[in-house]
Amino acid sequence: MDISSEIFDTLLSPVAAYILPTPLSNEGQAETWYDSVINPKNLPDSVGILNTTFTWDIDGIDVDGRKFFVVPSFMRGSLPLRVDLHLPPHGALSPAMRKIFHVDRLMIPDKVPAMSLEISKHVVRALDYWSKGIVDFETQYRNLPFGSRIMIDNLAPNPRHMGVYLVPVYDIEQQWHSQKTLQGMWNLPVEDWPAVIDLGELQLQRQPHEAISLVTIPSRHAADKVFVFKSLCRDINYLYHELKMLLTIKPHGNIMSRPLYIVTKKCNFGGKVGICGFIVKFYPDGTLRDILRRSNPVRDRITMRDRFRWAKDVCSALLHVKASLAGYYPDLKPDNLIMRRNDQDGLMHVALIDFEQRGGWFSWSPPEIYYLEYLEVLASSRNISSALRQQYATLLYKAFPSWKPMTKTIRYKDNPAVSFQGYSCAWENLTLSERESAQVFMLGKILWCIFESAASINCHMGVDFLREEINDDQQLFPEFRKSPEAIKELINACTAGAPEWNGRYRCIVRQENKIRAITGKNTESNLREDPPDKQQLVVQAWWMKEVEEAKDFFNYRVSLSMGKSKDNGDKDEHELRETINASVRRPTMNAVLAKLEEIELQIDSV
Repeated sequence: MDISSEIFDTLLSPVAAYILPTPLSNEGQAETWYDSVINPKNLPDSVGILNTTFTWDIDGIDVDGRKFFVVPSFMRGSLPLRVDLHLPPHGALSPAMRKIFHVDRLMIPDKVPAMSLEISKHVVRALDYWSKGIVDFETQYRNLPFGSRIMIDNLAPNPRHMGVYLVPVYDIEQQWHSQKTLQGMWNLPVEDWPAVIDLGELQLQRQPHEAISLVTIPSRHAADKVFVFKSLCRDINYLYHELKMLLTIKPHGNIMSRPLYIVTKKCNFGGKVGICGFIVKFYPDGTLRDILRRSNPVRDRITMRDRFRWAKDVCSALLHVKASLAGYYPDLKPDNLIMRRNDQDGLMHVALIDFEQRGGWFSWSPPEIYYLEYLEVLASSRNISSALRQQYATLLYKAFPSWKPMTKTIRYKDNPAVSFQGYSCAWENLTLSERESAQVFMLGKILWCIFESAASINCHMGVDFLREEINDDQQLFPEFRKSPEAIKELINACTAGAPEWNGRYRCIVRQENKIRAITGKNTESNLREDPPDKQQLVVQAWWMKEVEEAKDFFNYRVSLSMGKSKDNGDKDEHELRETINASVRRPTMNAVLAKLEEIELQIDSV
């Protein structure tokens, strides 16, 4: 199967349990001359603009392969307006265009520089031709509301024939709150608020990520001093919640810096001055994932002392978060652990970033979290029937009367009640001890990555599946090759309840730019040779079983909370109880930290 933007529902989400198998991108169908890559009409035609100096750049591509972080040359060194470019769904492109421009490579955005892709160069040529044909384009662009869009409605061989449109978006600015409003909501001491600066003081250097702009602030700092401007072009409530968390969590050496500045902008419509983001310190050494990737030469020089130091750093950070207003950290993964050099000991440490508290990837979460998240996805998805959505919504409403569909965008309100700390229903509805146990589970998987020098755990469906490095000797959690025996035992205890311990793995792998169904573990002999629609049936069956287990677990957990204990349909009650009891067997975070220190001493003394 080809990789395309449609796979988020057809393969990587529980919605796949209810989607009828169809070829994802006309793969396997006979190629006609009309769609042939050798038909002259399909060959890229850039005559007259091939030698033009590009006036646009693409700094990055989102994981869905459709959103390009484009920057016109006149905005480099100017304020970051966050005007991204959007391609149509990959399935809407002609087979010839998908093949000629290798659209499947767009789904692996961090493997190669965005501008090295032929499709990126083609898009830039189209933007050049389009923008040069608009009178006073720069003025129009600069007057756009924050978070507006550039839309391309077709990918044509000739850049001149591509439909490109500038779409002003006012809704984002309308969701902003003023500093005065947020101060009134949060009731934080004035001294806890950083200085406020206008968006116009920032000078954009690069836009590598959907939420991250690298900027300089020459009006206040040296011209070469780079900072991170954190902003969002949707779901502003998550941005404000993270700001609140960072302003209320006490500083800690293993947690990202507090905001240095609050950034505001005057809205184009109405004139309100709203908070559009904040400035934090930039860490140039990258993330733990960057360090652990096979392609990073530093990976082979990591010492056992480094591993223990980073493991203890993560424990220390999570314990600090546990004692704070935040209470928990639901998105623990190597991407969210930034590398920072300590000024006191001169050594490299890790620190937590990203405090939006909207939840994490299935791969890193324990079953008691992702089972409930499956149901939330199904109750919110527009890709299944309204009857099915209502069925799952009713299930959730019955247990959690205040639950809201995930797709419902709401204007930020003080978030909100005393008992509600984040935006994850699954985490919020655990008891304090259950929440700590779930946190320890995620910690156990991070420990496996640290001690096994693995950037990913390679074991579950999800977005991270697209970003894993494929090689002939791929290692899957919980396979051990490097960890000391005592560390193996600790990781085993932390990840109690992980289905991988019972041989349960996802049913697909990425083989170069293709997706292949697989039976059992990820080995070449287990790859299936079925046609695409048959391979999709394998995925559908896998998700159907996952969803059924999620429903059984949810119903059983609710019955226990009501003082009942009975068999649930065809599911053995003992097995359901074992899944719940697994969380009880996990150690506390303090116990994990103490055990790490004990093991380190034992190894040092040898």
